[in-house]
Amino acid sequence: MTLHQRHWMRHSSRSAQGARAGRILLPLLVLAVIAGLPRPLPAHHAKEYVRTESFAQTPRLGLALFNGLDYYRTRFGTPREDTWEYTPTLAFGLHDRLMLDVHAHLLQTPRHDPFMEAMAFALQQQLTRPGSWRVDVALNIQYELPFARSREILDGRHNLMATLILGRELPHDINVTANVHYTRFFGQGGWNEVGYNLATKGHVIPSLRWLEAGLELLGSIGESPTLALVPGVYIAPAPFLVFKVGVSFGLTSSTEALGIHAIVAVNRGFGRPVAPRAVPE
Repeated sequence: MTLHQRHWMRHSSRSAQGARAGRILLPLLVLAVIAGLPRPLPAHHAKEYVRTESFAQTPRLGLALFNGLDYYRTRFGTPREDTWEYTPTLAFGLHDRLMLDVHAHLLQTPRHDPFMEAMAFALQQQLTRPGSWRVDVALNIQYELPFARSREILDGRHNLMATLILGRELPHDINVTANVHYTRFFGQGGWNEVGYNLATKGHVIPSLRWLEAGLELLGSIGESPTLALVPGVYIAPAPFLVFKVGVSFGLTSSTEALGIHAIVAVNRGFGRPVAPRAVPE
């Protein structure tokens, strides 16, 4: 569900206060720091965050299934405005650096029974080979098609989103990732949305290779800018199975006050999703 659709449901036109310029400069500053850090030995880190696209999630030939459940509370004290969203996803490794993602959104909104919101198709291409540049670069292109109920209730629109993914592997199996995404909504009165994600994650205890923790910052730029902080935990009880849980906290009046996110990922042929692979000598 897009930012516009959540605002549409709330019938909210409020603009958040604060330094808008700071939200624009923050991701640029972080990217500059990432690019300037000395390059460590190549390491292979966990694939995917809770809300952020990552360079390493582009699979080799293989298949992965993701089941995501998201809960949003618009404002504390208003349980009647709670929203639930279920997102099943199939990801296919078409090439060693190209992935196809097909997913759907099932939505439960206030005063409406659950309904199919949209179907989306995405391609993600690694533009650089892992470790060949100071920053790993990938591009994700997604097209989303809303269903009739979404158009009726949420003003759902056909939309095209491009996400630039920048990643960096640091010593001690720490990953830093940034996303910059642009979305164009089509139709009469169409509009654009610009946003960014900044994220980092690593092993909580070095000896526990199956356990990681991360922190993500999600933001958007516009008349009603949003900003949320998402701490998360990632658990891999088996090489092909990952559980991810995150809690988002809204930092502006335009952002949902609370979000709870849970993902179960099952992959076949992608390699171990959490524990890093051996680093070549």
